[in-house]
Amino acid sequence: MFDLETAMFDLETAFSCTEIKTKQINALLQIWQESYTKDCEDSYAIGAIQDMVFRLLKEIETLGKEIKKIKGQKKPEINVCSKNYIDALSKAKRLRKEFIDATK
Repeated sequence: MFDLETAMFDLETAFSCTEIKTKQINALLQIWQESYTKDCEDSYAIGAIQDMVFRLLKEIETLGKEIKKIKGQKKPEINVCSKNYIDALSKAKRLRKEFIDATK
């Protein structure tokens, strides 16, 4: 049987900004389902959390595929948009102009 208090405790104690754990995702989905069976007022907010979780899962899956693709290459290629590359170069040039040579 699902224990809402345990699920909330799992979320509070195990949540990390850098890592999404299966336990947390399952707890969020269970909380969302419980809110509808108990007719909670917070069901809208919990539904929004569910939407966020599904988007994160999709992004993680996409990143996982990209990682496998890059690892499978003998000489990994990372595609960088030419516009982003040019922007990065121009920012680097501007920064170089602002540096003061401390050796003089």
